[in-house]
Amino acid sequence: MEPAARQVRMDLTVAAIIKAEGLEASEEEIEAEIKNVSEKYGMDLETVKKFLPAEQVAEQVIREKVIKLVADNAVAVAPAVEKEEKADEE
Repeated sequence: MEPAARQVRMDLTVAAIIKAEGLEASEEEIEAEIKNVSEKYGMDLETVKKFLPAEQVAEQVIREKVIKLVADNAVAVAPAVEKEEKADEE
């Protein structure tokens, strides 16, 4: 149950970021990703296009943009120390 709930929260968060930032995948980005897949797996470009719908590729490109956006804007913070842990140490 918890993994499913976590996945739903993640999907909703990603969708909200996509909407808020207006992220889209251009035709050039989609074509570049399809070419990358064809080279990676040593397949003919037309064969990859036949079996890999452009909509799926566009979704992957946008998700990669979300990951990059989040990573670029992330700020590292030190973990908070719980008061109980401090009391245990004393």
